[in-house]
Amino acid sequence: MKTSNNNIYAVGDCVHTIQLARVADMEAHVAARTIISAKEGVVASGIDYTAVPTVLFTYPQLGMLGKTEEQLKEQNIKYWKSYDTNLSWPTYRRVGLRFAAYKMLVDEQGLILGVHILSDNTTGLLNTFKHAMINKTPVKEIHENSIMTPYPSRESDILYMLNPPIE
Repeated sequence: MKTSNNNIYAVGDCVHTIQLARVADMEAHVAARTIISAKEGVVASGIDYTAVPTVLFTYPQLGMLGKTEEQLKEQNIKYWKSYDTNLSWPTYRRVGLRFAAYKMLVDEQGLILGVHILSDNTTGLLNTFKHAMINKTPVKEIHENSIMTPYPSRESDILYMLNPPIE
């Protein structure tokens, strides 16, 4: 994020990255750490934009995280997917949500490559999967860790998304 002037860093709307408020906030934190590290003679790490969630705040919310199937095909990356476009899980039926869907794309090691969700709490689900992507948590472990998620919540639906766990 260093500009052509070594003493000036750019973040947010003045750089060619994902134009979201929280991304700009993270860029500011990274720029500050980089400036401090440089004074100490240490090279700071940059930002990995792979796990940036994006959401359309409609009802239900439509959001995505990571790669699309088209991107994976273009890059010849082998993947598996778990998806459903007609969700009738108890958590949706009890509130009368008629339109909900998800797609999860996973690599050969069981790591999440992309998640796409149409739901009334897409943001909560994407946040869970964002942390899994950042921490490189395999879907089998996500499934096991989700068993005791408060029910009925959208996050408890992760069990349905991964049942049986993608392998």
